[in-house]
Amino acid sequence: GSLGIEALSMGADRCYFVDNNKDILRYLNKNINNLGINSKSIIVSKDYRDSLLYFKNNNIKFNIVLVDAPYKMEVMEEVIELVTKYDLLLDNGILVLEYSFDKLNDKYDNLELIRSKKYSDKYVNIYRKIID
Repeated sequence: GSLGIEALSMGADRCYFVDNNKDILRYLNKNINNLGINSKSIIVSKDYRDSLLYFKNNNIKFNIVLVDAPYKMEVMEEVIELVTKYDLLLDNGILVLEYSFDKLNDKYDNLELIRSKKYSDKYVNIYRKIID
């Protein structure tokens, strides 16, 4: 949730927070209430697959998607596949992935790597949706 809270503090209009861990959601709810950002925050209590499908089914698209899954879960390739398959990014939308395993590809379908950085034992890749 810290990435979403930071995005809101930097001027984002709205943020969807996705998690299915009840303890994390309780802590996130507390932070959102303490910071007074309830009107800009939507909490989706689902796993990543169900939440991405929820966004697709409700025609919700994003300028920026920030993914910071638990490091032991090697799900980034699947997340990329679902984000592109469900067309969840607006034109020129950004997908930011933080992960700690083998390097990802430079291009996926209509996503192109625009920046990659290694920080200690983790990586951050930033992809942009290519407009045809």
